[in-house]
Amino acid sequence: MIYGIYYNTFKDITSILYILNSYNLERKDNYFKLSNDNNEFYFVNKEKSTNLSVDIKINASDVPLEEDGYDYTICCNVEEPIQYTKQTHTFLDNGNLILSSTYSDSFTHKNLYVDYLFSLYYFFHSKGFNYLNFYESNEKDGLVGTYNKEISKLNKGNSTIIQNNITICKEVLGEDLVDYGIPEYPLKELLCFQSKDNKVSLDMWKNNYISSYTDIVRNVCFYIMETWPITGVGGNDYITEKTLKSILFSKVKSFPILDVSTKINELMKKDGFWFLNDEFDSTRDTFIYLKKLKNKHKVYKLVYDDLIDTYGEKLKNNSNTLDKLLSKHPKHDYLQTFIRKL
Repeated sequence: MIYGIYYNTFKDITSILYILNSYNLERKDNYFKLSNDNNEFYFVNKEKSTNLSVDIKINASDVPLEEDGYDYTICCNVEEPIQYTKQTHTFLDNGNLILSSTYSDSFTHKNLYVDYLFSLYYFFHSKGFNYLNFYESNEKDGLVGTYNKEISKLNKGNSTIIQNNITICKEVLGEDLVDYGIPEYPLKELLCFQSKDNKVSLDMWKNNYISSYTDIVRNVCFYIMETWPITGVGGNDYITEKTLKSILFSKVKSFPILDVSTKINELMKKDGFWFLNDEFDSTRDTFIYLKKLKNKHKVYKLVYDDLIDTYGEKLKNNSNTLDKLLSKHPKHDYLQTFIRKL
């Protein structure tokens, strides 16, 4: 069977590529093709002009909107949480598909498949992490690092939750918490930050996604809070690039501490991921444990060695698990039939 998939951006087709990434690749001037012995998928940018004869014509989009002239639409929802509404239900009832990373306790449909791994794959490739080489260092000059100074300037809806967690962290760790910021330079407030409504923006904030590994590698641990930890938001659970970064800390041998929603945390545990705070009842208890190690060993290098002896294999497994899952979706056989509507 020959399928034509028409798209505008990488985001439109990211989850489809993830499902098909074991297929053979062939690149042409106006399209690229992924194929195996039974099926061919032609990917054509909508801005390109090409005459292809296909059996099934598919519209690919990052939002659940139908377009005329296609057999059906596949929506790849990987970055912003999707709102499951009556319109979404109608979109699915009309025979379209959604590959989503947004979990909902109140919305299901046979044409909807939800998996946070879609977002991990998307963020890894779209934010530039696939370009990074990861170099570990045994030299440590901080116990726990975090990014809060600059994030607090954004005045987001979750600011109160974030600041409360940082306050707890500071109360326990004191000077052993390193709160990183961005270097000072002219027009920093313009070039680094964007207003909440995005009306006065140079869209530069997202350049920070891959900029942190020089800081992370110098710390025994690194603490990141997901956008909506514990219970998610509005009945939905999803991840951002923060979760991916926390997993990637394992590649530079910095122990990750991640505040994420309970649902996402349980799903990640089932897939084999691990975070230092999984060993304790709360992040506060994690910080107390680290502070005791610091008081015992006095220097960060010995705290790090202690953690490596205790949890080093779990840290290493994080990196191996991510590599394995990104190379092949664990349900790739089922999902190949799902996107073909078989």
